[in-house]
Amino acid sequence: MAKNSETRNNRTPLVSVIIPVYNVEGYLAECLESVIAQTYKELEIICIDDGATDGSPAILEEFAARDGRVKAIRKENGGLSSARNAGFGAARGKYVYYLDSDDYIAPNAMERCVEASEAKGLDVLLFDAVSFYENDEVRIAMPVYDGYYTRRNSYEGVAGGMELFTQMVENGEYRTSTCIQFARRQFLARNGLRFTEGILYEDNVYTLKLMLLAEKVAHIPDELFFRRVRADSITSSETNANDIYSLFRTLKYMFTDIAGRDFPPEVQDAVITILREHQYFAASKTSKASEESRQAAKEMIDTHELPEFALLIESMADEFLKKQ
Repeated sequence: MAKNSETRNNRTPLVSVIIPVYNVEGYLAECLESVIAQTYKELEIICIDDGATDGSPAILEEFAARDGRVKAIRKENGGLSSARNAGFGAARGKYVYYLDSDDYIAPNAMERCVEASEAKGLDVLLFDAVSFYENDEVRIAMPVYDGYYTRRNSYEGVAGGMELFTQMVENGEYRTSTCIQFARRQFLARNGLRFTEGILYEDNVYTLKLMLLAEKVAHIPDELFFRRVRADSITSSETNANDIYSLFRTLKYMFTDIAGRDFPPEVQDAVITILREHQYFAASKTSKASEESRQAAKEMIDTHELPEFALLIESMADEFLKKQ
């Protein structure tokens, strides 16, 4: 019988694969099949049913019956961050991997991640991914994702998180998706690395904190994750009030995380670059929103923060509109 610990024996550490699930009945089976078919078998597959109202719970029950490694936990709907945090709370593995339920991973993904992480004693391992489109219409609308998750530069050896973060930012290859990260659970727990609940774009906050705190990080140029680009994905849908609110809140959280920290000059420059990129993205998205959505977003923002919103995002969004 397997031990209730993060390591099954000296050679096979347990990996916790955490999969938030919400109304993805059309994609969930493919995702789960890719995990249970992994060449690396020492997995616990923690599926968090975030109050799904479609056929997803039945699919989870079917897979749990087929494979004892699959554990389905149902909770009230709280959003992606809430589901991931619930999954982390249930995790027992030495390593943690977050996978979105409408995507899938290569058959050897977990094996490659464990090998590299164990050999190098890593806090975090980064790898690459392939984007594929739901249909040709989505491909035409969002060509930016072609090759987006494939890094062209070489990042050899083990580095501090700040160092690798700076290199990737300088090369334009810093990516925030948690689905291309593999992390040691004790490192995440010790640093209180959880996802900010109640907002979208949570990966931006989480990954910046992760990279600035990690002591031993490496990258392997393997495309192990397959990201489905959907017409109704969070990052591609029409800008609404919650988008605007989340973009502002995310920027504020990132500012808070770096406040008072004394970074080397090159790291400081990289951090500023990422903050400016997020500010630009937030303003661009806001400029495309309706006036009704803008006003609704302002009602969600604390009154004392409205001048910051106007300065950081709204003024730039208005400049975008003037240029259209």
